[in-house]
Amino acid sequence: QGYESTIFAYGQTGTGKTHTMEGSLSSPDLYGVIPRSAEAIFEAARQPEYESYIIKCSYLEIYNEDLRDLLVDMPRSGPNVGDSSGKKTKLEIMEGSNGPFCRG
Repeated sequence: QGYESTIFAYGQTGTGKTHTMEGSLSSPDLYGVIPRSAEAIFEAARQPEYESYIIKCSYLEIYNEDLRDLLVDMPRSGPNVGDSSGKKTKLEIMEGSNGPFCRG
């Protein structure tokens, strides 16, 4: 039992997708969709009806047909081991018995 959701920002380069999603953490009034959503999720999880919970999240970017994990600076192991250049981890989209998923 639980919930799954996706927020998808699509548009040309320079149109404000990153700003809309991230905003600025300098003030709650300037938060974007991601920090506002995280705040709401954790506030709901603190309610007494939730004795236990597991929260998982991914922050992915699709750019030029490459899928990257924006929460990981570089892979530690596996086929996409990078150097110290700070490149983001490239992921593969796989088809599983429960639908598409990202391995990585």
